[in-house]
Amino acid sequence: MPRYNNENDFWNKVDIRSEDECWLWQGSMTPKGYGRFHLNGKEIRSHVQAFKFVHGEPSNQIMHDCMNKLCCNPNHLFDGTTAENHHYPDTAKLTWELVKLIRHISYVSGFGAYKVSKLIHFHPNTIRDVIKKRTWI
Repeated sequence: MPRYNNENDFWNKVDIRSEDECWLWQGSMTPKGYGRFHLNGKEIRSHVQAFKFVHGEPSNQIMHDCMNKLCCNPNHLFDGTTAENHHYPDTAKLTWELVKLIRHISYVSGFGAYKVSKLIHFHPNTIRDVIKKRTWI
């Protein structure tokens, strides 16, 4: 089992890219697909430690805006409650006007679901399904 002793060891296991992209954990994973590592004899999820290094100790649970369990990009992580984790905006709140706007923004700008979700304030998976016409056909 690998041991990491400091912040530098941690970030060396992360594929750091642009601020908008996911920074994928390159180390071991939990059975549920989250990144994991051991620091000072304790196992911790990689996204939680990434948040701690940049933002300090969380007050609740660390969540991914991008919905990528291996992402360690601090810009994609936020301190949220369990209720927030289960109640992102959903497709029931979409209208045809919003669907047309989402598809227009994606087509004209070339933005993917994550960037459009930041503009429209819906979960990235909802935006992705609209753009790919999996919903609202």
